[in-house]
Amino acid sequence: MLKDELRAHRKRNNMTQQQVADMLGVDRTTYTFYETGKANPPLKTLKRLATIFSVPISRLLADEMDGDAFQEIRTVLGDGESMFDPMDLKEYELLMRYRVLSSEKKAQVHDLIVNLSEEAAAGESQKETDADPT
Repeated sequence: MLKDELRAHRKRNNMTQQQVADMLGVDRTTYTFYETGKANPPLKTLKRLATIFSVPISRLLADEMDGDAFQEIRTVLGDGESMFDPMDLKEYELLMRYRVLSSEKKAQVHDLIVNLSEEAAAGESQKETDADPT
C-alpha cells in the first residue's frame, strides 16, 4: 500500500517525516496523513515523493495501481514506459547537479524543463494533427 511504501522509503533514506514534509512544502501533519493512509497525496506530490526517494512512481503505487490511476499518471507524464523506469546515470547526474543549485537557479531549471516538455508535447500533437487526413 502507498502508506507502507512511503514509510519504508523514508526510513531507507534515513529521513524524518518533518524532513520529507519540508521538501514537499507541506506541514508535517499533512505528510503524516499520507503515511498513515488518512489522506492520499495529489499526483503532483507523488511525483515529488518519487524524486525525493529516487524511485519511479509505479514503485510507490505498486499495490494501488488500478487502470484509472495508471491512465491518469500516463496522461500527466506521457505514454512512454520509460517514465516509470529507474533513472539512468545521466539523469542521476542531472539530479545531483540540480540539488546543489540555489533556489533561484532551481526555479529557472524547472521553468526551462516545463517549457521544453510542453513544446515537445505540442510538437507531437501537431504531428498527429498533420497526419490526420480528415
